[in-house]
Amino acid sequence: MNEPLHPTSNGEAHQTADVQIPEATLHKHYLSGEFFITAEAAQAHDVDEVLRWFNGPHEPVTVGDTRDIGHGLKAYFGYDDSKPMRKALFVRIY
Repeated sequence: MNEPLHPTSNGEAHQTADVQIPEATLHKHYLSGEFFITAEAAQAHDVDEVLRWFNGPHEPVTVGDTRDIGHGLKAYFGYDDSKPMRKALFVRIY
């Protein structure tokens, strides 16, 4: 199996531990999959406000992309082939 694709080499994403955003919160924004946010970002920002970016107009993303999503945050779009397909794609907000 491959290692999960996530930002680690540049040090930029090394912050506090990640918190998984609850499925119920994702469903309010018509999102699915696994979304994670650093504890630091979750404490500093309203998660609902942060998730609104994902429903707005923007260029398509692919696995491995990192995007500026406003509020001084970035979102990394990753893939972990050790998980079942419905959970293999994930977003990490930091």
